[in-house]
Amino acid sequence: MLLFVPGVAACILYSSVFAQALAYLGAIFIAGSVMAFSTGRPDAAMWMIQSIGTLLVMLMGLRRKMDAPLVFLQCVVFLCVTTMAGFLIASGTDVAETYRSLLASLADEFDASFKAYASGAGAGSVTPEMMLLFQQVKETIIRFFPGIVMSSMVFTAFFNVLLCAKCVSRQALKDSPFSRFSSWRMPEWLVWPWILAGGACFTGHSLYSMIGENALLAVSVIFLVAGLSVAQYLMERFSVPTWIRWTTWILIGLQWYGLLVLTGLGLADVYVDFRKRFALPEENGN
Repeated sequence: MLLFVPGVAACILYSSVFAQALAYLGAIFIAGSVMAFSTGRPDAAMWMIQSIGTLLVMLMGLRRKMDAPLVFLQCVVFLCVTTMAGFLIASGTDVAETYRSLLASLADEFDASFKAYASGAGAGSVTPEMMLLFQQVKETIIRFFPGIVMSSMVFTAFFNVLLCAKCVSRQALKDSPFSRFSSWRMPEWLVWPWILAGGACFTGHSLYSMIGENALLAVSVIFLVAGLSVAQYLMERFSVPTWIRWTTWILIGLQWYGLLVLTGLGLADVYVDFRKRFALPEENGN
């Protein structure tokens, strides 16, 4: 629900009185938090905070006529900060030990899943290649676990802002401040966090290297969104048929290097500006 409910709710509350919208959201937050803590589920209260906070960020962006990419980045920052804050609060005084326990629990879950698969499929079906592949996947996910969590927050912000923009535009609101997805362009300063994270990866096997690798993954996902926007613009600009578009998206999703190409396309858009370079020539002053 965190993937789409805030976007739909922001679209619905956009045309209402702001004070009434705040009162409505406050009542939902209080009732939901009380229910979460009374049932022993404080994590549900965190989801409530992230949902309503993301909704408010989009609602303020709509009312202030902010551009959609900027609202998207604000939602990403809010979701990532609240996720880290929730982990720090839950870990108490020993953050490192809590993080190690979390990774150990994650590794145990992987091992239990593999044992369940091996026992169900039979010992003969588990080849050494499959065991090696499983071990590589487990090590990769554990190594990039913070980056994967932050990347999921990036996709959460993306889906909500995109859904909110489409919903507002379909309401026939002439003053819709959110631009079409094909015109999204990330700010130039976003390149510097990507460069700093990449530089931290070369500091050796240390804490800084681990932070750099995970930060690089999260920032690269933001540029992946920018690459999707550029690809969508180019398809619209050259009137690519719909069936070719869907075939292209499916092939890109199936091949991991297609995602790398889109990420590179989004990063290059900061310097090249593909929309200006491939814009239609002006005719009769239009």
